[in-house]
Amino acid sequence: MATATATAAAPIPIIQGVSFRPDTDIKYTKLKINSSGGKSVGVVNAHTGQSLYVGTPLLLTWGIQEFVDEKTKKVSYDMALQFPSEEYHQSAESKADSNAFLQAMTAFEKKLKADALANSKDWFAKPKMTPDAIDALFTPVLKYPVDKTTCEKDTSKAPTMKIKVPFWNNKWEGVEVYDGNKVCLFPSSNPAVSPKDFITKQSHVVTMIQCGGLWFANGKFGVTWRLVQGIVQPKLSMRGRCHLSLTPSESVRLQSEADKQQQQQQETQQFCDDDDVPSSAPVTETVDSDDGESDEEDDGGLLARMPSLPVAAPPVQPQSVASADAPKKKIIKKAA
Repeated sequence: MATATATAAAPIPIIQGVSFRPDTDIKYTKLKINSSGGKSVGVVNAHTGQSLYVGTPLLLTWGIQEFVDEKTKKVSYDMALQFPSEEYHQSAESKADSNAFLQAMTAFEKKLKADALANSKDWFAKPKMTPDAIDALFTPVLKYPVDKTTCEKDTSKAPTMKIKVPFWNNKWEGVEVYDGNKVCLFPSSNPAVSPKDFITKQSHVVTMIQCGGLWFANGKFGVTWRLVQGIVQPKLSMRGRCHLSLTPSESVRLQSEADKQQQQQQETQQFCDDDDVPSSAPVTETVDSDDGESDEEDDGGLLARMPSLPVAAPPVQPQSVASADAPKKKIIKKAA
């Protein structure tokens, strides 16, 4: 009885970006024309004849961006890897890796333009072209800031590298995202999760990218790179995570204070519960018949609130100057 033997999948041949040598590491396939007339030329690994995969060093990213075609309403996504500027604080090793990768990608684009000039008849149906014409047609992957005065790209500044994130038929196809411990974050069993949730603005990523080959359209040509895998280091933030630590004595004091507060709350609750018990002493209830008035008013106060009616004043009795009841004065004559 024959038994099937499981074989491990062969590892993908990846050329690390710091050691990528375009002059010897790539070769082209024959020109292809699709049903709509679009032309393409494959760029493959010269050593294996298979797809060209390149690993990037740890770089800053501005996150995954969404684009919607105004005519077709087709949704697409890409991301930009930011090469560090000279003033950006980084280790010597990190700086060397990012510089080596930038030099490799710059050499890659130069080779594409040189080979486009050499293959102008096959690729552009033109027997002869000048380097300036090739430059005018080429769409670079490395994007440099534009000088506001000269309107020319400023190569003294650090560029970004544009990478497509595969999204077909409303599905993320062939994209994997991992954390620093190589735990898979995407694909996920949660359908609401996407790579955008992990590759966010100002996060750092190490990526494996696949060359999609040369494209020719609308008189232009260029090359595409697609994201295959990424390891994400989230942006450091003061929010959403406790950055403080307690000494052993502080932990004891903090717990002691919490215990005291809990005991006080229990005693307060017990006191309130005792007040709720009905008292055996008679309770006199005062009913206020007029809301808003003082409870201290008696009946006199109630009469005082009643409207006063005019009352005739009692007649004034005339009084005699000398009252009959008044005592008479005695006159006593003194002897001479």
